[in-house]
Amino acid sequence: MSLVFLAAIALPAPSFFKDGGAYVTVLGMTPRVALAPILLQMMLAQYLFKVAYEVVLTPATYAVVAAVKRKEGLDVYEACEPAWVKVTISQKPRGGITIVAEASLPDPAGPGDSWGRSPLRGRDSPKSE
Repeated sequence: MSLVFLAAIALPAPSFFKDGGAYVTVLGMTPRVALAPILLQMMLAQYLFKVAYEVVLTPATYAVVAAVKRKEGLDVYEACEPAWVKVTISQKPRGGITIVAEASLPDPAGPGDSWGRSPLRGRDSPKSE
């Protein structure tokens, strides 16, 4: 159908037809209107394929990550301890300010978090008191 309308636009109009511009405006959009649903279907199919792929492989991803964590004996999210930052701001006698920031990290051989886990050993380390 789009090809027929494009051919009708390309052919010369009869001399009595005065609204050629409106004809081109209305029928010239036909290829775009016909192509839009096809492109939408392709994009939707691609999106659904990607979502289905992730849904199917998420359990395998979790299994691989759990195996790596067991083998290394380290759970990164639980092993990370926050750094403590101390900021000191002082004003100079003649104007201006001084800003000093000191950062301290927890001792890797220290007691660990509140559950007794060592930061370097991960989830299964014995509780030290």
